[in-house]
Amino acid sequence: MFINYYECPCGTAWEDRHSSTVDDDCPSCGTSCSPDESDDADPE
Repeated sequence: MFINYYECPCGTAWEDRHSSTVDDDCPSCGTSCSPDESDDADPE
């Protein structure tokens, strides 16, 4: 599981948990964005 951090060109920043480093849609404008950074949510 990864915590992905996103920032859209519209200025909205958010984070989301996914099983991989996937693109996500901006919650404000719907633009598809790649994660700027990802952290392993389950480091072993």
